[in-house]
Amino acid sequence: MRNKFRVWQDCKMLMPEDVTENTFRYLLNRDGVVFGIDLKDMRWEGMIRMGPGCIMFQIGRKDMEGQEIYEGDVVRVRDWEDGRRWLIGTVEYDEEECGYLINFDTGDPKHGGLSISFRASPDCKVLGHRFEEKMQKLLREQRERFMDPGREAAIE
Repeated sequence: MRNKFRVWQDCKMLMPEDVTENTFRYLLNRDGVVFGIDLKDMRWEGMIRMGPGCIMFQIGRKDMEGQEIYEGDVVRVRDWEDGRRWLIGTVEYDEEECGYLINFDTGDPKHGGLSISFRASPDCKVLGHRFEEKMQKLLREQRERFMDPGREAAIE
């Protein structure tokens, strides 16, 4: 599998394979520096040093509708206790697990969040990515439901 990635820069998502001029390519090095090069005349277009979390790798899986899943995606996951309900989480890389998981922010700093590994093959649907304002709102609402003992965290 070819390593695919996308970059969040200046309030927009850059997808290297979607660049309109087909001779232009993005290259990523180990230090998180993205270089742009025009292969037509081998001219470097510059480089961008990215902050943590701005480079999002494709995780090698697709959602239930066939859309590729990337690190940083906000996904809807079928509740494993009640299959009619859904939880909202963020795709993250877990160094201890050496793999990707979906993290559900419970708002409990003492006990951390709740997560499910992709090894469990969860039913999920990509809704957007964590930098989008509407996704941040969805994640905030999910956290509030987790923190309120009188409410169910999962939604229909």
